[in-house]
Amino acid sequence: MKYQQRLQVAVRERLRKLMTAPFSSAGHEVHLAVTWINSQPALRGLLEEASRAEPDLDYDRFRAGLDGDMQFIWCSRTEEGRATLIWRLIQEIAKDEKLLSFRS
Repeated sequence: MKYQQRLQVAVRERLRKLMTAPFSSAGHEVHLAVTWINSQPALRGLLEEASRAEPDLDYDRFRAGLDGDMQFIWCSRTEEGRATLIWRLIQEIAKDEKLLSFRS
């Protein structure tokens, strides 16, 4: 039980850091959050389980809606599907941030 409580507190802290980060460092905070999530077996397990709820999500359509190329819609029917889409998006942001940091 204490593990779960500590994990919940840690997740809230990561979310707080993301929500309060200035735009100039938001990508870096996303990168740190993804790195941290990937180091948490329980969270990785939850995300893996969530990805199985809707295996045929149209991420490209979701992403196009965010870019303004198409009308934004949630192309998922479940919370697990939304989590899967967002997880993929933040992984993409973190990857871009890592590439930008490497070039600097």
